[in-house]
Amino acid sequence: MENLSELMDIHIRERSLPYLQPVERDFYRKLIRYYKELDERLKKALKNGKLDEIFKLNNEMKNLYDIISDIYRIRLEKLLKKAIKIVEENDTIPEGLTEEEEELMKNVIYILKEFRRRIFETEYKQEEIETKVIEKRSEKSEEKIEKLEKEKKKEEVEYIVVKALEDIPEIVGIDGVTYGPFKKNDIALLPKENAKALRNKKLVEII
Repeated sequence: MENLSELMDIHIRERSLPYLQPVERDFYRKLIRYYKELDERLKKALKNGKLDEIFKLNNEMKNLYDIISDIYRIRLEKLLKKAIKIVEENDTIPEGLTEEEEELMKNVIYILKEFRRRIFETEYKQEEIETKVIEKRSEKSEEKIEKLEKEKKKEEVEYIVVKALEDIPEIVGIDGVTYGPFKKNDIALLPKENAKALRNKKLVEII
C-alpha cells in the first residue's frame, strides 16, 4: 500500500466483491505507518504555519481513517461468515489474510467448533442421563443416583475460552477434569471459575 489512491482501489474491490480480497500479511501495520507519516507531516505543517498543506493533510487523514474503518468492518463481516462456513461445511481458511486476521480466524473457528460440540454432546448426554435415572430408580440404588446427580452437575458447568500468558502446569477443574499443562499462547476451553482464578493470577486472558 503506497498511497491513498491504492488504498481506495482495495476499498472498492472489498465493497463490490463477495469474498475476502487478498492483501499483504502486514496490510494493517502498513496503514498505521502511513497514517503516522501523515500525522508527522501535519505536525510540521502546523509548526510552520503552512495553511494549504495543513488543509490537504487534514483531509487526507480523515479520508484515510474512514476508508480503513470501512475496510476493517467489511473484512470482519466476511471473515466471520467464512469461519461459520469452515465449521459447518468443512471449508478451508482462505489465503491473503493479514497475520491478525488469520489468528482471529483460527480463534473463531476453535470457539465455533467447541460451541457446536457442546450443543450436540449435551443433547446426547442428556438423553443418556435420563435413561440412567429410570434404570437407577428401578434398582433403588442411592449410590448410583448420587453419581448421576454429579454427572448432571458437571453438565451445568459454564466453560469459556482462554489464552495462556505463561506456561501453566496441569490443573484439576471444578468439573473434576484435568486440564493442561499449557504452553504460553495456547488456547484452551476451561470451566469459568478456573479461568477467572487463572486470570486473577495474570496467567491467562479470557478471549
